Amino acid sequence: MDGCTEPITRAMLLGRQKHDLALACARDVLTRLWPAPFSIEQRYRYYGTAA
Repeated sequence: MDGCTEPITRAMLLGRQKHDLALACARDVLTRLWPAPFSIEQRYRYYGTAA
């Protein structure tokens, strides 16, 4: 079940696990290559000039 007590499929579970593993791997590599503060979480920016 997800955080809202809804059932999830095996594909959804495997997709989430794959995403978590990829995020951990990216964080590990970036920490070694770029020790400065960084963010790998998705960000959204508003562009007032965009259509």
